[in-house]
Formats: sequence, structure tokens, C-alpha cells
Amino acid sequence: MMSPHTRTARETSLGAWWLAAGIAASLVVGCGESDAGDAAVDAGGHSADATTIDASADAGVTPNDLGSDPGDAPDAGTVGLAVTVGTGALGEFVPHEDGQTLRLQRGCQGSQHVFTSVRVNGAAGARITVGVRIVRVSDGLLVSVPFELRLPFDADAPPGVRQITGLTPVIEDPADVLDQEVRVEVFVRDDSGAEARGAMRGPAAWGTTAC
Repeated sequence: MMSPHTRTARETSLGAWWLAAGIAASLVVGCGESDAGDAAVDAGGHSADATTIDASADAGVTPNDLGSDPGDAPDAGTVGLAVTVGTGALGEFVPHEDGQTLRLQRGCQGSQHVFTSVRVNGAAGARITVGVRIVRVSDGLLVSVPFELRLPFDADAPPGVRQITGLTPVIEDPADVLDQEVRVEVFVRDDSGAEARGAMRGPAAWGTTAC
């Protein structure tokens, strides 16, 4: 799209056909220099806008986002909404390193789950939508029951920490995951509509009974 400066230059150059050759030349040179400067400023502005948009689009990058190296993650304070995934029963957040065993807990109603807890930075509002699913790494098979809830942050979290703990994505058939590597995938969405994703992975093995 042509800028208003470019259209003015063309109108001026068309009018110059009716003027003396010397005057027309000076007008064309003067407008060309002005347009070049304005075009450079305009290009710089759009470049800055594009950088801002890209940074916003990458706001979901997290310390253990899918396919990323935790050591390469940007500072959560600079990227907007971010989620860190760990284990832990209600009231607990236990950091998880990929490769560590993920414990399958027997529930009180005959099923089993992997306790999942999340910490969130940059969220708008007092509640957040959390979705959790578990997939088998070897073939990508979804092995958990769909889980998505809008929940308040834990009231008893440490000062300055926003977390939701003790999530229980259910695995109906333990044979689908025992002694195999699984990936627990989490997404969060805050009240502004911003979203972020994270994950943890490791071999699944029996833990203790939750009841």
C-alpha cells in the first residue's frame, strides 16, 4: 500500500509536466528525499510493531513447553502468560524434570491418575481455565480422559505464587502407560483470553494409593 507521502510525490511529479524543466527537476528531487526519509521511518515503525506482535504470539513459551529445551526458555516476566508443569497432590507443587518417573496413583473410585500441579505467571483474573491430557510418547495415543476446568488459584499458595495443585487426569487402563514413557500436556487460558502451554514427561510407574 502506498503511503500518503508517496501519493503526494506522484501528484507533484504529474503537475511538474506543465512547469519548466529546471523547476520540475528540483521538485522531484525534493520530494524524493522527503519520501525516502518518511519511508525509512514508516518501515522502522512497522518493524517495531511486528516485533511486538511476534513477542505476544510467543507468550505461551514456557520452561517446559512442548518441544523446547527448559534451559532455553525466556524469562516468564518478559513474555506474558506462562505455565510451569509439575506433580503434587492438593496444596503441593513438586518441580519435575523430564525423565523422572511419573507416579500413577490409585484413586478412591477404582481409577488411577497422575497428580498434576501448575504454576502460572502473568495471568489476568482470579480464575483460570486448565486443560490436561496424557499421551503415550511411543505412538502419541491419548490415554487419559478429557479434563478441562475453570478453577480459582490456590488460596494457600506461597506469597507471590499463583498455582493450582492436585489436578487428577484419569487414566482408565493402567496397562496403557505402565513402564512406558508418557507426556502430561497442559494448557491454560486466563480471563483475557491469553493462552499458554507446558508439559512434563517420564516413565509411568505405580505410586501410592491416594485414599
